[in-house]
Amino acid sequence: MLRPGAGWRPNVMFRKGFTLVELLIVVIILGILAAIVVPQFSDASTDTQVSSLRTNLQTMRGQIELYRLQHGSYPTLANFVDQMTKKTDADGTVNTTSGKFGPYLQAIPANPLNNSAEVTSNASETAKGWYYNQDTGLFRANDGKTINGVATNTY
Repeated sequence: MLRPGAGWRPNVMFRKGFTLVELLIVVIILGILAAIVVPQFSDASTDTQVSSLRTNLQTMRGQIELYRLQHGSYPTLANFVDQMTKKTDADGTVNTTSGKFGPYLQAIPANPLNNSAEVTSNASETAKGWYYNQDTGLFRANDGKTINGVATNTY
């Protein structure tokens, strides 16, 4: 009779790692999970940008309207940033020391879809974040993008 340790081996195969098939199965499962999860993160990112865009538009439109109510006209495009972010007189002249109105904003927010805070009256300049019409007070996104079939300049 053989004793353990004296050349005797039990009839069991000893394994020291994973087989190639087991590793392939794990990689395939991880790939399937990644294919399911990654698009959901992309949708969440787009949803966040759209939500931020709508919030920025609501804020800007409200402050532009407040400016119009206090001054009798909309801010001019040439002085838009200063008239919205600094104190102004009743006629819209920027007067940081004794201006009676404003500031309406700390800064013009960036359009979250193109990261630009620039304002233009030319709708074809899509590198600039915002379109503004000083005659009508129309303020909208100016990024030329469409999300879920809806142009962002219609928000």
